[in-house]
Amino acid sequence: VCLLCDFGGELLCCDFCPKCFCKGCITRNFGERMWTSLTDSEAQWKCFACDNGALKALQRVHQRLTLAEGEVLQQEAEW
Repeated sequence: VCLLCDFGGELLCCDFCPKCFCKGCITRNFGERMWTSLTDSEAQWKCFACDNGALKALQRVHQRLTLAEGEVLQQEAEW
């Protein structure tokens, strides 16, 4: 069962812990390219909980977008 959506389907399970993530959740949050690279690889996979590098990259993008949105709203309020 997928850790994020609690459903099954096409699952990718971590090689270092019992967590699994489904194709839908991975592609929705990280893109189809991420799913393809993870499933095409023969290497062992550390999930997003064991290795949060991909999540940190998404957090940085979110922070930049939130800051930019706040600046736009502030400028609109000043007009």
